[in-house]
Amino acid sequence: MTGDEGDDNDEIDTDYFIEENPEHSSSSSSNEGEENDDDNIPLSMLAGWQKKPFNDKSLPEDAVRDPGDIKTPHEYFERYFTDELMEQMALTTNQYYMANTGIQMKPVCSLLDIKKFFGIHAIVGCIKFPRLKMIWNEKSRYDPIGYAMSRERFFLLKTNLH
Repeated sequence: MTGDEGDDNDEIDTDYFIEENPEHSSSSSSNEGEENDDDNIPLSMLAGWQKKPFNDKSLPEDAVRDPGDIKTPHEYFERYFTDELMEQMALTTNQYYMANTGIQMKPVCSLLDIKKFFGIHAIVGCIKFPRLKMIWNEKSRYDPIGYAMSRERFFLLKTNLH
């Protein structure tokens, strides 16, 4: 685009800009202890809207890069929540349960349990139930979650996850 294009005022887009009102422009006071005169002026009088032409500044074509390989939400999740991290969560969940109850969690919490637990939370964030327990109720059951994990197991993990 050359500088001559877009000079026709009939085709120029306009934007609105706030400009300081020159009658009430603030000036720095030499005495910082004195009250500024602008403090008693309504804000609507200090600034006004002015209509000015919009000057399009297009980006050069080489400025836009190819995003490359776009990852799925699952791939992003796995980047931060590795199997190693979730295995550690399973181990510390088992330890926390044993420390609080004196017995071992049955069945012990596994990597698969932690993955299911986080998956259930991801789904629950997308569907709306007034109460979390309703997902497992007979009348309002949501099968993808109901078949993945029992309600008792889910709440046991929710209470003891560490």
